[in-house]
Amino acid sequence: PVAGRITLDGIRAAESFAPMRLSGVDTKVGMSGYSGGAIATGHAAELAGTYAPELSIVGATEGGTPAELAALVNNANNALGSGIVAAGIIGASREDPDLARFVDEHIDPAGRALFAAKDNLCVGYTSALLPFLNLKGFLRTEGDPLEQPVVKKSLDALNLGGTTPTMPVYVYHSNPDWLVPVGPVNGMVDAYCSRPGANVTYTRDHFSEHLSLEVIAFPSAVLWMRDRFAGVPVEPGCRTADVGSMAL
Repeated sequence: PVAGRITLDGIRAAESFAPMRLSGVDTKVGMSGYSGGAIATGHAAELAGTYAPELSIVGATEGGTPAELAALVNNANNALGSGIVAAGIIGASREDPDLARFVDEHIDPAGRALFAAKDNLCVGYTSALLPFLNLKGFLRTEGDPLEQPVVKKSLDALNLGGTTPTMPVYVYHSNPDWLVPVGPVNGMVDAYCSRPGANVTYTRDHFSEHLSLEVIAFPSAVLWMRDRFAGVPVEPGCRTADVGSMAL
C-alpha cells in the first residue's frame, strides 16, 4: 500500500509540474508494472478510487504479480528465488515496526548476517546472493513463522485483492511461474470479479516463466493500454484466457 500511494502521489506531482505542460487532472494516465513493479501498480489501482479519485486513470496492466507475500515466501523457501524474496522480507519489515521487531527478536546469527549483507543491495545483486536458502529456518519460532500472529497480520496487510479497482485492469501471469505462484493471482482476480463494477482481463501463459514472460507479454500490454488511451471501450465484466504463449 505504501508503494501504491507513492505511485499515485508521483502521478499527482507530474501533473502539477508546470514544465510538463500537462492538463492537470484531465490528463489521461496509464499504470503498468511487472513483478515487484506489479506490487506498486496493483496497490495503486486498488487505492486510486479512494486515495486519488481526481486522477483520470484509463487502465492498469500488471504481470507476475506477487498478490500474496506469504505464498511468495513459502514458494521461495529452499529454492532459487530465496535471494530476492529475502530482500522482500527486509522491505516489508521497513514498513512495519512490529514485523521489524519480530524479525530482530527471532532471527538467528546466520540470518542476521545475511540480512545485513543484503540490506542495501540492488535487485540484481541481492537476487544472486545465496539462493536456495531456508528462509523460514532463520527465524527461531515454535511452528511456522508465517503463522505467528505478528507476521500474519503484517503480511496479510500487503496482499492484493481487498478492493476492486475502479479502472479496467489487464492481468497476465505465467502458469508455471517459478518465483511468483499463480494461485494467489487467481484468487486476486476472483476477488475482484466477485464485486460489482469489476473490469478485468486476465491471461495465463502456459509456456513461459517469470523472467521470459516480462519480455514476451510486453507488446500485448502496450497494445491493450494503447486502446485505453484511444478510448476504445473494454467489454464490461471479467474474462480469463489460457494461452500456450503470449508470444503468439
